[in-house]
Amino acid sequence: MRERRFFVPDLLGGREIEIHDQEAHHLYHVLRLGPGDEIVVFDGKGRHFRAVITSANRHFAAVQQLEELPTSESSLELTLAVAVPKRGRMSSIIRMLTELGVARITPLVTERTLSASTAALQEKCERWSRIALEACKQSGRSWIPVIDSPMSFCELSRIVLPENRILVSPRGAQALPIRPVSPCVVAIGPEGGWSEEEVSLASANGFQELSLGPRTLRTETAAVTVASILQWEFGDLKGGRKKEGESRK
Repeated sequence: MRERRFFVPDLLGGREIEIHDQEAHHLYHVLRLGPGDEIVVFDGKGRHFRAVITSANRHFAAVQQLEELPTSESSLELTLAVAVPKRGRMSSIIRMLTELGVARITPLVTERTLSASTAALQEKCERWSRIALEACKQSGRSWIPVIDSPMSFCELSRIVLPENRILVSPRGAQALPIRPVSPCVVAIGPEGGWSEEEVSLASANGFQELSLGPRTLRTETAAVTVASILQWEFGDLKGGRKKEGESRK
């Protein structure tokens, strides 16, 4: 049975807590859960617990934490800075990158971004955060990725970044230029590509260029591809690879 997961920002092991607002509404009215039903509660900061409902009504539910569950988070702390695509496709990017275990998502407004202005995009941040929360529930994550305020690539280059920095670019090497050590930041440009000024700025700030192959990918395809590759090589998917020399069954 699929886990029934609820977000509770403040979790302390071994005590009864209350679930309020939309989470309580979903528990009581939508799922019709009640005393004795088991659920999972998580704090969005990496902890989640198996719990049992002790009481519930239309306003709130009380649950007793039973045991802390093993982490579902990747060992690779990955940030993706993604040029915001047009026609609302950023919502899908947020959802998919959350499912893939990305820790932080930075919406970018680049020189060739065809989406709305930074100010207009700022109004969408609250919705994007809700999408990330729902994706955490669906995928079983215990950490809600940080959704940054939209910024330009120049602004991104001025903030404190991890030492490992990758710029996805058609002219980059078609192999990982570095072995990412957590944490790692990857910048994905718009479908029109990075400007020469942005590429020069990236190089001056320690970004190494990486190509995802000979075909031109949509922004969301590139974001999901690079997140999957890095999780497979260096994150929580690497355990699923067959060891060298192991035969397929």
